Amino acid sequence: MIHIALSTKCGDFSVKEVFQLAKELRFDGVEYILSLNDLWTSPKKVLEYSAFYKVPVISLHQPLSLAYYAPPVLFETLLRAGRHFSAQVYTFHLCSLLHPLQPDTFPHIFLEKARRYNIDVSFESNPATFPLTLLSPQTYQPHEFAAFCKHYNLPMTLDTSHIAKSKGDIVEFYTANSTRIPVLHLSDFDGHTQHLPLGMGDLPLTALLQALKKRCQNTTLVLELHHFPRCESPEDKIQALKTSLLFLRKFL
Repeated sequence: MIHIALSTKCGDFSVKEVFQLAKELRFDGVEYILSLNDLWTSPKKVLEYSAFYKVPVISLHQPLSLAYYAPPVLFETLLRAGRHFSAQVYTFHLCSLLHPLQPDTFPHIFLEKARRYNIDVSFESNPATFPLTLLSPQTYQPHEFAAFCKHYNLPMTLDTSHIAKSKGDIVEFYTANSTRIPVLHLSDFDGHTQHLPLGMGDLPLTALLQALKKRCQNTTLVLELHHFPRCESPEDKIQALKTSLLFLRKFL
């Protein structure tokens, strides 16, 4: 079964507006990016938006402020925060756990902790941009990232812009690792700007979605669109969202 979610990091739309758009455009749900406050208090507002618009949170992402380093002392706190939601998977950037001062086994230790909380986690690579390239190559080089995740039996979140920015082939990466990929963060990339609406870049998204459909496995597709060039009004951005969603649905 394939589900389509809208990320709560979507241009300059607020979290509430993302839930409203997900309702109006008939997404299956949203991917909620947790805030630091969510680690210590109940995300009451987000749960209210979900209930009011009848749009479930089907995917989670760790707080962006902890995406590049999550201290081990926060492991349990991060996982407990995920229990407020019935999301299918919870994505973490690999580099947040694979820190130079921490052993390579930390992501695997974190995965075992997540299983005790009955939470499915997945790990995402970074784009090859400075200063992220100062970190371990396993966190941004596509082949090394995939090899590391395979060695430690870690599920992977494929971010199309991140893989492409790191000179990877998104179709090749998906077909080689599809059984380990429960989540795709989908966006386009034009060689310079990441996280564009589908069709505004030059990624081989048609071939990727054809490969995805052929494998017929449980997957969550998250539209993660940060930039809307040539879209001057909110209406223009919503139209770009609609176009991206229609493009997805042609293959599903």
